[in-house]
Amino acid sequence: MWEWIKSHKLGVVFCVATLAILVLVFAGYVRVSQRAQFDETLERGLELMAHNQVFMRTAGVRLLEELHKNDDTPKRQEMIRKTLRDFVRQHFWFPPRPPMEARNDIEKEWLKPRPDVEIIIRILANHTPDDERRTSIDLSNLYLRSLNLSSMRLSYADLSGADLVHADLSRADLTYANLAYADLTYADLKNAKLSGAAVYSADLTNVNLRDADLSGADLAGTKLREARLSDANLSGTFFTGADLTGARLRRADLTSANLIDANLSGANLKRANLSGAYLDDVHNLTQSQLDTAIYLEGQPPKDLPTGLTISKKRAYELAEDEKGKLRRRFVHSKEWIDD
Repeated sequence: MWEWIKSHKLGVVFCVATLAILVLVFAGYVRVSQRAQFDETLERGLELMAHNQVFMRTAGVRLLEELHKNDDTPKRQEMIRKTLRDFVRQHFWFPPRPPMEARNDIEKEWLKPRPDVEIIIRILANHTPDDERRTSIDLSNLYLRSLNLSSMRLSYADLSGADLVHADLSRADLTYANLAYADLTYADLKNAKLSGAAVYSADLTNVNLRDADLSGADLAGTKLREARLSDANLSGTFFTGADLTGARLRRADLTSANLIDANLSGANLKRANLSGAYLDDVHNLTQSQLDTAIYLEGQPPKDLPTGLTISKKRAYELAEDEKGKLRRRFVHSKEWIDD
């Protein structure tokens, strides 16, 4: 065999070279064919997204979603995400104020379910690379009212100034997101992650933040009237100048929280943890409210308003129960705090 190859060396080289050229030509053909198919699907998706019927727009968005999923070329994937970002920003700005006689009909149209927008946001949330999230998930000043954004990964997203009234953001990851000046009235943020988020000057009236993590978040100047914050992690959170009138803060962790100049009129502080919380110039805080709060022994809240005190009977310690579990109990009565 070897002798045959040596005697036909020129022919073998020619065959190998020909085969290599054929492979390259075929690969180029495949690439051209794939690009043509990509362009055709993208064009079809855009045609559907331009339709005035929501189910047609949704079909177009789903086409682009499948295209993004099946094409592993980063450049093409970014092209798809940019197309979707541009579509949302072009079509979902706040609706113009119509004449009074037509306002009800237009508002009803905007309050209809919009699965096309929800799918787009889900694609951006799930597929935007970490190093691009600050600039690429730009949903600022958009009309996102009543959308279902539950469990979406929106960390570092820009939602500043957005209308999120009645939006479902339960279990969403909004770590370090920008929600400044957003309208979150009646929004559901139960179990959401908002650690380090910028939420200053936002409207969170009647918002549901039960069991949410807002540790280190900036809520300065926010409206939190009647907000549900029971069992929330508010450690190190900035509430400077916030309006917490009627807020429900039962069992919330306000360790080292900044409540300077905040309004706590009628707020429920039953077993809220005020260890090391800053209460300088807090408004409408009463003795009866303080008598229901708790603090870690040796770390009472700081700078209480003149005339108010917090009883040593409200101090707690950490101790092991009969099962060896570490729990909180009052130092004075030895009564367990946690169930």
